[in-house]
Amino acid sequence: MTSGTLIHEISKAIPRLLDIASGLTFNQISDNCKFILTQIKNSEENAHVQRMQRKIENDKKVPVELYKIMPELLKIYADLYDINLFIYRSTEDLTIVDIRYYSKSSLDPEYQDKVKDNPPMLHCKVAHPYWLTDKNEKFDINWEHEEELKLKNESPKYPASVFNEETKETFSTGYKLSRRLKTLFFLCILVAAIIYFIITIITTWWFIF
Repeated sequence: MTSGTLIHEISKAIPRLLDIASGLTFNQISDNCKFILTQIKNSEENAHVQRMQRKIENDKKVPVELYKIMPELLKIYADLYDINLFIYRSTEDLTIVDIRYYSKSSLDPEYQDKVKDNPPMLHCKVAHPYWLTDKNEKFDINWEHEEELKLKNESPKYPASVFNEETKETFSTGYKLSRRLKTLFFLCILVAAIIYFIITIITTWWFIF
């Protein structure tokens, strides 16, 4: 693969990517494709965090036709080590393909020197849900987006620790009630003490007279 054949090779790989996705998922994968571009960066974060960070960044991107994204790829062609085609999202009308690339400059310096003149590799990949145990079980191609929605909608384990307005009001009411009970208890003790004092005086006066 050369810079002159790059767009042809990617275009030729797209049907293969869609076929792989159709075989692994229960979705109707549209062959109407638009594209986004993502750099694969070295990270010490776990896969879940990287997935969430990548989604936040990619949701801001505007999918475009392949020919519009090629100038940026050709600009960095000499530094391309690996190109991975992923389906970012798919509906019946549109499939967004994420062109993820890993740069030679991100490689270990010693290995980078060995591959500096190599053409980039090209792969078609479909991300599998991490909870899937049966390799033959089909899944939702948009599972990464469903996962985020599920996390947003999950009730917190300890609702009292989430300081929303309702919780603040509950805490405020409880605190006020606690203060009132303490005040009432103190007044009861004070009244009891006064009554005891009066009874003691009357009893003493009675015995004296």
